[in-house]
Amino acid sequence: MQIGHPDDMTLAIRNATIFVFGAGLFIGCGGSGSSRSDGSSSGTGGSQGVPDAGQPAKVELPRVKAIRIAASGGSNCAVTELGGIRCWGNNNLGQIGDGTMNNKRSTPVDVSGLGAIATDVLTGNTATFALTTSGGVKVWGSNKDGLFGNGTTAPQAGLMGPQDVPGLSSGITAVANTYLHACAITEQGLLKCWGLNNFGQLGDGTMVQRYSPVDVTGLTDTVKAVSVGGFYTCVLTSVGGVQCWGDNQWGQLGNGTTTQRSVPSDVTGLTSGVAAIASGDYHACALMVGSGVKCWGRNDDAQLGTGVTSRQENAPVDVAGLPGDLTGISATGANTCVLTSSGGIKCWGWNGRGELGDGTTSVHTSPVDVNGLTSGVTQVATGNETICALTITGGVKCWGRNDDGEIGDGTTIDRLEPADVIGFGP
Repeated sequence: MQIGHPDDMTLAIRNATIFVFGAGLFIGCGGSGSSRSDGSSSGTGGSQGVPDAGQPAKVELPRVKAIRIAASGGSNCAVTELGGIRCWGNNNLGQIGDGTMNNKRSTPVDVSGLGAIATDVLTGNTATFALTTSGGVKVWGSNKDGLFGNGTTAPQAGLMGPQDVPGLSSGITAVANTYLHACAITEQGLLKCWGLNNFGQLGDGTMVQRYSPVDVTGLTDTVKAVSVGGFYTCVLTSVGGVQCWGDNQWGQLGNGTTTQRSVPSDVTGLTSGVAAIASGDYHACALMVGSGVKCWGRNDDAQLGTGVTSRQENAPVDVAGLPGDLTGISATGANTCVLTSSGGIKCWGWNGRGELGDGTTSVHTSPVDVNGLTSGVTQVATGNETICALTITGGVKCWGRNDDGEIGDGTTIDRLEPADVIGFGP
């Protein structure tokens, strides 16, 4: 890169972006392309004139491969191959992690103060969690209802950057979070949860809010995976069974009733044979060993994928029209997606903002292909009205709602089909 008139300029590097201020500047990008301020690319090579009046010229730094992604109701994140995390979208509570609040980021920024230690990232509407190389858990964003697990609800913690969750500095294998509670699996296969507990979603036999992690009681086996819904929690046990607890007004515990539970309850018919689980706001799904998906809970937006809409299903039902070669599953507010063995994505349910990625805003009662993503995907992450995919080349694509820049393409325009997130790829 060449930058002209060095005596009249100021250069600042912020969050993987170079800002150049000054009069009469030009920027030579050294190739056949340059970046516009909106993140799109122009076909002009060599030098590009930069307006005066102190406006910054924005130049993207080299891209980096993503290895894990997470999506939520307004902000999304990716772990990079270097062990850092980049986030984008809504930042009203500091959940982007760049040390600011009350703004939005339509392109990814680095989480500050984290270092190159991340192995996974989990996003929620109010806080973001990272799993580290030492098996520790870090969190940033809002501490409402004690999501930081530090024994307080101090709201100012959101501006302090990533914080350790006390007692979880090592020995953790997985973390899950949603609106106002979170859970972590230990190396011994035990489960600890903390935060809001108004429906017994922490699984400690009470409905007392917990500002520090507490043990879940009554599990029949050790825990292999955990999935957190709106006000309930589900686990996949080491023997392939599913247990859930918490709010059950929509049958999301899958035990044939609508009675809430403050301790784990078996999901009807799923005491073995399950490979993976996923939880939306008021529905949950299980990917079966061999083939097939079963879902239960709320279905007024076709989130169960049965081919019809209904108020709810209090026990698991089969999803219609799926191939038998599925490798992953993800659920959110009112839709569900699966990953096929060929690297394709199929989704169903609510589609008011184009989050099913088929180019429409029509509700689909059974699975449909995401346009352009019938192969080449290694992970799908569903957020509330925004869905993202990690590609085999380390790129990230998102689609659906984009009010707060959660698509990450430099705009706030909804996308009915997958769009590239700026800054990721080979």
